[in-house]
Amino acid sequence: EFFFTQLGPGQFEIDATTAFAGEVVLSRMRVHPLAAGIVVPAPAFVAIVVPLRCKGRYLFNGVALTPTSFGLAGGRNGYHTHGDDRESITVGLSRSRFTSTIAALRGVDPDEIRLDDHVLNLPGPVAAQLRERLMAIVTHCSGQGSWSDSELGRHIIKTEVYQLLVD
Repeated sequence: EFFFTQLGPGQFEIDATTAFAGEVVLSRMRVHPLAAGIVVPAPAFVAIVVPLRCKGRYLFNGVALTPTSFGLAGGRNGYHTHGDDRESITVGLSRSRFTSTIAALRGVDPDEIRLDDHVLNLPGPVAAQLRERLMAIVTHCSGQGSWSDSELGRHIIKTEVYQLLVD
């Protein structure tokens, strides 16, 4: 669930495109004007917030995200966002699968992985590629005949998203 509070003048606008693919949820959201929001993912999910653009600063739990950073909402209390005329992609992932994937990559037991809220920084080219690939996936998830309309398409979404994150 999510809530927004408008903080700036003008008509409040929110435009969201969401694709559900079982254990992966993709959401592209535009919010205008200046607004603060809180998002509480379902307990079985973690969220990765990837800002695409913002007029001014885009805050994730009070920390300004840059073009090379994104927010990981791994805690169970939700996360806060703040920004003016902003756009982002949020990737919701199965908490158990994400945890076991991280554990396998690190060579540890899944019980050793602690998911808290973090701002993660990437090298510039890696961050740009992450945004570009997520935008391509989201583009295939909207409109008639989208990937999210079929079982095969939902499988492609899951595979593409997890492959992107593992890369």
